[in-house]
Amino acid sequence: MNVNTANTFLGATTIAGGTGVVLGSGGQDGRSGGNVILQGTGVLELAFGGQTFDNNITGAALSTVKVSGAGVTITPNSDNNAFAGTWEITGSANISNTAAAVISHVGSASKVNLKGGTLNLETTDSAGLSFGHVLTGNGVLHVTFNSGPSHFAF
Repeated sequence: MNVNTANTFLGATTIAGGTGVVLGSGGQDGRSGGNVILQGTGVLELAFGGQTFDNNITGAALSTVKVSGAGVTITPNSDNNAFAGTWEITGSANISNTAAAVISHVGSASKVNLKGGTLNLETTDSAGLSFGHVLTGNGVLHVTFNSGPSHFAF
């Protein structure tokens, strides 16, 4: 299913295994409010560009969030600690917050597959950033510390 315009739906969206939802395409928006629940092999694709996605995402280990849009920002309002699936990035995703919050936006047990895409992590504090996620692919992981010297553990 493709959703290509912003909407005011604030309820939870459940994406069952074997199905997928594409939000935006060709720069269109497609976002809504509410939590996104990925079951089994469910797929959520963020295809919009230059927009912010601030929904909480939960999902099983076989679920996937694809970021194919350019400049998709995962906002500080989202808490994706319950997401254990894979981020597949072919576009570019931006996450900026405190070091602890940056990791919660990615998800506590998730994997990151940079399929030619870019993941920009930016911390707003001087705490170190421990990126304990499985990282695969041939894209770019870019880390910026904005509050003085710090460390990045991988």
